[in-house]
Amino acid sequence: MIRLLLCNPQGRERLFPFLVSKIFHDQNHAKIVDYFIKFHEKYDKFPTKSELKIFIKEETVYNELVRCSELDISEYNDEFVMGELESWFKEKMIHSHIVDAVQALTDQDLEKLSEHPDNVREALSFSFDTKLGLDFFDDAESLYNSLHDEDVTFSTGLYDVDKLIDGGLHEKSITLFLAETNMGKTLIQSAIATNCLLQNKNVLYITFEESEKKLSRRFMANLFDVNMGDLKLLRKEKFLEKFDKCKKVINNQLIIREYPENTISANHLRTLIKELKTKKKFVPDVIFVDYIGCMIPNGRPNSNINSNDVLRLVCGQTRALSMEFGPPVVSAMQANRGGMKTTDLDLTDSADSIGQTFKADIIFGVTQTAEMKAAGRYSFSLLKNRYGINKRKRFVGVDFNKMRLYDVEQPGGNDADKNNNSTEELIDQATVTLLKSKTKSRSIARKKVMIKIK
Repeated sequence: MIRLLLCNPQGRERLFPFLVSKIFHDQNHAKIVDYFIKFHEKYDKFPTKSELKIFIKEETVYNELVRCSELDISEYNDEFVMGELESWFKEKMIHSHIVDAVQALTDQDLEKLSEHPDNVREALSFSFDTKLGLDFFDDAESLYNSLHDEDVTFSTGLYDVDKLIDGGLHEKSITLFLAETNMGKTLIQSAIATNCLLQNKNVLYITFEESEKKLSRRFMANLFDVNMGDLKLLRKEKFLEKFDKCKKVINNQLIIREYPENTISANHLRTLIKELKTKKKFVPDVIFVDYIGCMIPNGRPNSNINSNDVLRLVCGQTRALSMEFGPPVVSAMQANRGGMKTTDLDLTDSADSIGQTFKADIIFGVTQTAEMKAAGRYSFSLLKNRYGINKRKRFVGVDFNKMRLYDVEQPGGNDADKNNNSTEELIDQATVTLLKSKTKSRSIARKKVMIKIK
């Protein structure tokens, strides 16, 4: 490593961002790296061997520097050497964190000990970043193919909503529903979760406000096609019959996990996901968190940060969890006093933290007037959208008795959704037909499943 730092500019550029002296057990090597880093900080350039001779005071340290610089590694190619160094870095970082954890345990410093799982996890995933970026003009063929690569999306079960967000819930993303108190945030999440379940997706539902069994009633009402209030009136034989039909038709799993408010972080969810995989062979396709404002940041609590920064951290760390494992995360936000009783929510109407909106990929504002409630309608306003145009609105049907959302007819249509005549000659109509048929087939598939259950 020291030879590369002195004699190999390409290797040095890859090594230097990760260089720390504490991972070296040999004191001379640790001091050489310390001097190398200090020289760079002072003169803003990498030192030569001659410059280090003046900079280094101890003779034994300099002699070791000379010995390292004269090592013959010509028989090994650069990629092999960098691969071995990457493994060495990883081992040393893990060892260092474990030693620190043992010391924290000896000192009974539980707060400091709580940081070490994150540190070890980062060490395990360590690698030298070899990506140099995309050369835009280098390969038009691959760019064209990327336009037709199948994006991993999960339908919300609502055709109009899927159209707004380019197919549905996207892999490695977080979607939030902003609504006032008692608007039906849990209804919306449980209804979409049921739709995902009917597409034979594994669903993990985290609840902070309702118990596991109470929340399960929402799913039963939706799946059994029975009003919430009538569930307890079902005869046991009829209940078990409907349950058996669901088990035969739905091949995947729904796991509901209850936590007290302000007790878990993204790290706890990470542990839960790994435990479910090990103990139940369950890997979630979609994760619902009801709701994200009830979580806490990773690591020890910091009394110096305000609630806005706390929830910005929580949202960012939860999104990172989605990036790590893949499944989209769906949650909700509470609207503030200014957002109550309004028909046009905005991102600034978030009650808990505006910081959440910076991290989310998709945000829907949900409103409902008294007339709309009587008619069984929600208004979904797309406030943020990384996958297309925002500031668009759709009406969604809601059945409060059966905890269900459904599509409603849209009279007239929206100009923003219509094809631009000037680009018609450029469009591959076969592709358009294929994309439309894929989107519609999702809602048709859900109806077929529900017919089988009935």
